[in-house]
Amino acid sequence: MEFTAQLTAGFFRFRLSWLERAGYYSAEVYGQDNQPIILGRGLHPDINLLGGIGSDFGALVLEGEPATLENLGIDNELKWYDNTEWRALGKGL
Repeated sequence: MEFTAQLTAGFFRFRLSWLERAGYYSAEVYGQDNQPIILGRGLHPDINLLGGIGSDFGALVLEGEPATLENLGIDNELKWYDNTEWRALGKGL
C-alpha cells in the first residue's frame, strides 16, 4: 500500500508492506526529494516511526489496535504530531 500526505515539513510518500512471517506491517517513508527517511520500521501501536532519526519532522504514530490486513485504517489510525504536540503529551522524540 502506498500513499502520500502533506505534513508541515512538506509532502511525504508512505509505503506499507505486510510481512506475513512476522505478522505486521513494515513502513517506509520518503521525503519530497524521494530520499528515504525511514526504511523497514515495524508499524506498531504507540511507537514513533520517526523516533531516533535526528530530524525535526515530529512524530508519526499508529494509534488504536495493532494493524492487520483486515483492520488497517479501521481499528487504527496513523497520526502525525508536530514536535510541540508530541512533547506536550510527555513523549520524547
